[in-house]
Amino acid sequence: MTRTTLASTAAGLALSAAAAAPALATDIAYATHIPSTNVTVDVALQPWADRLEEAGLDINFFWGGTVAKHAAIPPAIRDGLADMGFMADLYGAQDLPNSVLVTNLPLVNLDPIVMTAVAAEARMLGCEGCEEELEEFGAFYYNVFSLPSQYLMCREPVSSLAELEGKKVRVTGVLGRMLAKWGAVPVAMPVTDGYEALERGQVDCTTGIMTFIQDYSWWDSTKYVLDMPLGVFAGVLTLMSQSKWESLSEEEQAAMLAERARMAADSGFAYSDKSEEAKQLAISEHGVTFLEPADDIKAKLEEARVAERAENLEQSQKLGAKDPEARIANVVALAEKWQKIVDETGGDKAAFIEAMEREIYSKVQP
Repeated sequence: MTRTTLASTAAGLALSAAAAAPALATDIAYATHIPSTNVTVDVALQPWADRLEEAGLDINFFWGGTVAKHAAIPPAIRDGLADMGFMADLYGAQDLPNSVLVTNLPLVNLDPIVMTAVAAEARMLGCEGCEEELEEFGAFYYNVFSLPSQYLMCREPVSSLAELEGKKVRVTGVLGRMLAKWGAVPVAMPVTDGYEALERGQVDCTTGIMTFIQDYSWWDSTKYVLDMPLGVFAGVLTLMSQSKWESLSEEEQAAMLAERARMAADSGFAYSDKSEEAKQLAISEHGVTFLEPADDIKAKLEEARVAERAENLEQSQKLGAKDPEARIANVVALAEKWQKIVDETGGDKAAFIEAMEREIYSKVQP
């Protein structure tokens, strides 16, 4: 056999082997502060990753802030430490004032499913400032959703203004301003630091959604919960690197786009579905008491509903948000729009996903 024939044979064998080998998956590094035991993991995030795996995308989760958490997510994307990241925008208010404007309207509508759609549409459609502030980090919104209502959870009984007076409360954002007006002492602190602060008595109370009392074991210290919703948190962002996006094939991009609305809805519904379960577990197994709010504190909440829009306008102007007055009005209008749509879907998640795809995600291309 000639040298040429040998070379040709070897080349042919190499090509055959390459053709037979499975294609390498595209890795996507996903950074988040939540632990792998979070309520969204089994019903939203992991199923999302499994579906994308079929399209050749390998989502590598970095849980518990091991790569980045909170305000460090956008810089981590910019610096190439993460391809995607999950964050609460309140922790990055200085960098994301246009996004935070939406979050700072917690009492516009207390239905987290309604606000999951509002949270996305108000940021992803027609918000030039939202796009610009993310471009600074080379990022864009993959999707957005809302958490359920926040509650006040305390070491000692708090159900009236007199009992709240002087209490140190772990809180972030607009709820801090609201509780300060009621006589509390807000302590700005990430949710992940709440357990230690409560155990050491550094704070008397914390605010959080009902699942947090389970997720972060707050029920070890917070034996009393004020049974009054303080407003939803419609500012949970999944961000993605623009450069990573552009490196994907058309097929991979199509797979990613097809999953945005479903992943957001699955996450929003997961928190809502687990809230009552966490509440009952707190009562039955951890001795937590839910307290009826006194009339004076209920009256303060009604005052806050009226005041929050003017306060948000002032705060948004200070932070440099674009056209905040018009955008606040838009959030209010979107809440009315999506309340009607959610009423029409009757709580059916598939119908809600279809509505979000039609009204929002199909209109947004990275």
